[in-house]
Amino acid sequence: MKILSDNLRYLRIANKLSQKGFSDKISLNRPRYAKYEEGGAEPPLEILMQIASYYHISIDLLLHVDLRDIPEEEIRLVETIMCKFR
Repeated sequence: MKILSDNLRYLRIANKLSQKGFSDKISLNRPRYAKYEEGGAEPPLEILMQIASYYHISIDLLLHVDLRDIPEEEIRLVETIMCKFR
């Protein structure tokens, strides 16, 4: 999923984290996380839940919205709007 891998990279960099730093925060080894970020593998639901929880966004947003197109301060607003349509 191109959007997911782009979002993972974008969020990690926006939060000034290395792949190793972020993967440690969600108790995942770096090579496995790197595959998700590079689009070489898709994370299982449990990992998606951990990532979404860490960044305080929904899995829907991670999977379906290109976060690079949204100013960082507006991401929470988009999240709120998406919740109304679930």
